[in-house]
Amino acid sequence: MMGFKSMRQILLARHGETDWNCAHRMQGHADVPLNETGRAQAKAAGARLAGLAFGAVYASPLQRARHGWISGTLS
Repeated sequence: MMGFKSMRQILLARHGETDWNCAHRMQGHADVPLNETGRAQAKAAGARLAGLAFGAVYASPLQRARHGWISGTLS
């Protein structure tokens, strides 16, 4: 019987705020960048995740989803 030590953890994170979020516009696959608040949110998320080891990262190729990872979490 497998013990709890073999369980995997999954972390889900949403992108930070964009101007389209504030305007209640649907973004879909539009590559809308993070606004100033969203960049601060991404930086804060990166700081909270710093030092954690990830076996894999799956992210959207859109810049609003990549920004936090590129700006500090995995770099």
